[in-house]
Amino acid sequence: MYRILTPFLILSSLLFLSCTTSQNKPAPMENGPRAAITAFADAIANNDAAALEKLLHPDFTVIVPRYPTADKNTVLDRATYISLIGGKKIGGERYAVTFDAVNVTDYNANVLVNFDGPKSHMQATFLLTEVAGEWKVVVDYPILTSK
Repeated sequence: MYRILTPFLILSSLLFLSCTTSQNKPAPMENGPRAAITAFADAIANNDAAALEKLLHPDFTVIVPRYPTADKNTVLDRATYISLIGGKKIGGERYAVTFDAVNVTDYNANVLVNFDGPKSHMQATFLLTEVAGEWKVVVDYPILTSK
């Protein structure tokens, strides 16, 4: 009986350990999009337009629903967004970044992130694409709430 149970117990233990370990570590293909979003948050917090330029795809768009009022949406192109960040008209708030989901398919990623700052909270959906080995943010869709 021990001959049968021993291999079963060893395999069960290994399977359990591999499942619990993989939940704590991001999959290797998630590292690039996560790093890009973390760098994005740092650039916003520091109002670093030069760093932001390197992270944003040429077709970057930010879409802010129900802003500035509940009946309007704000859509900003790349140049406008970089100008607002560089001019310190937006940004400048340091956020704690929490990743809820990172889905990577080939050279595209969909990332759901929570940004928690002292004045506001954002739940944002990002669409990224890999260009020449670097992940670029194509779309930022934040849902803003004030604290």
